[in-house]
Order: sequence, then structure tokens, then C-alpha cells
Amino acid sequence: MSPAIALFLVVWLAAAPAFAQTASRDEPARASMPSVSEADRRFLQLAIDNGAKEVQLSQHALQRAQDAEIRQLAQRIVDEHSAVNRELMSLTETLLGERGPPFKKASRRLKRETEGLKTLEGTAFEERYLDIMVRDHRAALELYENEAKRGHHPEIKALAQKTVPMLEQHLKLAQEISRKKFAD
Repeated sequence: MSPAIALFLVVWLAAAPAFAQTASRDEPARASMPSVSEADRRFLQLAIDNGAKEVQLSQHALQRAQDAEIRQLAQRIVDEHSAVNRELMSLTETLLGERGPPFKKASRRLKRETEGLKTLEGTAFEERYLDIMVRDHRAALELYENEAKRGHHPEIKALAQKTVPMLEQHLKLAQEISRKKFAD
């Protein structure tokens, strides 16, 4: 063996543990984290799907609603749900190694509701949009409260706990606007 090759092998073998330590130092927190349960995975999927639906319907409302309060609510939903969705997708990528949202079930329902909203104008559109927001925020609140109480993974559970007050505010606002505008 030539002296150059021997020197290379000695340097490479001496450096290998340092490279291994660098890689392992980047992952200590993840190694100690609990695995993601099937229930937590399901929560992530449903939360991403539902959040994306709220954003898309609210973007539609920003274009079609004439009432200033409804437009304010829609903008708030777009902004706040988009932020939560980014956090959910980041957790999904970090914890599960999955990129992109799983939209299979939500997309059919979203398409149906979006198509239904497109046929409506004026107050009929606004009333239907608010009905959807109230219904969907009730369901989302139940989903997030359940995860906040029974979730297994601490990061997912913490995000659910942090998001519950936002969902409560959205639900309350949608109900108040609906009562004010459409109470008989």
C-alpha cells in the first residue's frame, strides 16, 4: 500500500466518528420523541384537510361576499387557518416524513360545496357561506379539543391546544354575524 493511501485511510478512519457524532447530534430530540400514533396521524390528516377547505371557501367568500363583516371573517380565516396549516404540514413532514396534504376526502366535499356556492349570489351566498363556516368550525373544534385532551404526541397535542381558542373565536364570529344578518 502506498504511503498516500495509508495516510488517507488513517485520516478517513479518524474522522468517521466525528461525522457520525455530528449526524447524531442533529437528531437527539427526535430520537427521544414518542412515535406518532394512528389517532395522531388521523388528526393530522383531518386537520390539514379541514383547514385547507376553510381557506379555499373563505378565499371564495373574499371574492363574492358583499358584507364587510363577512369579508373580515373570511380574511381572518384565510390568514389564521393558513398559518395553522403550515404548522400542521411541517409537523407531518418532520414526524412522518410525508410532504403535502392528503386531500382525498375533503376535496370531493370541497368541490361539491364550492360548486354549490358558485350558483348563489348576494345574501343567499353569504348565508350559505356562514352556515358552512358554523358547521365546519363546530366539527373542527370537536376534532382539535379531542386531540388536545387525548392526543399522544406532545407536539401535535400542543398545536391542537394552541389552536382551540382560534377555532372558538371563528365559530363565535360566524354565529354572531349569521344571527345579526339572517335571524328571522
